[in-house]
Amino acid sequence: MVRPYPPIERRRATPRRDPAAWEEARAYLRKRGLDPELARDHGWYAAQCRDGLRLVIPTTVPGYWQARALAGQEPRYVSAATERGPALVVVAPTTPIRLTCVVEGPLDALAAAMAGALGIATMGTAVNREALTALRARAVGRVVVVVDTDTAELARSVLHALPLARLVTVYPYKDLAAVPVDVRARLLGRWLDESC
Repeated sequence: MVRPYPPIERRRATPRRDPAAWEEARAYLRKRGLDPELARDHGWYAAQCRDGLRLVIPTTVPGYWQARALAGQEPRYVSAATERGPALVVVAPTTPIRLTCVVEGPLDALAAAMAGALGIATMGTAVNREALTALRARAVGRVVVVVDTDTAELARSVLHALPLARLVTVYPYKDLAAVPVDVRARLLGRWLDESC
């Protein structure tokens, strides 16, 4: 039997900004211990999508974005229906950069930047070659790969691309965004002080 080709998925347009929904997005970020103003400074915005309110997060590739569910809908993240290429989510701190934290999710990148590191999110554990090349080019200072409790695949690919990076965990927390704000700053300070 000949199987038909899967239907071509139409390109998802970039979600339209909804300024009235920003207060809900701001409250969500604050509740998670994240800085909504730093997010907004990096182009993050709220949008009412077909399935509910989402936080739209731009990437390093124009036209490619990721949108985080804010109302508990599944899937938690949706992305532009285009080739991802070298897309990463990069969140820079307001202080000089001495440490880069490579993380899986955009909220973790925001948490890293709040603590003074350059946060780079791979947006998942399967990182393509183009994104790894872009990651090498963007990393500044000492590099740590902060693994979630379920991201062994991410650690393998990033450590292969950045052999001098150090693998760290935030156990017993699931990911960096789940770590309390005061603990994040101590962790990043420790990662900077320890030799790789």
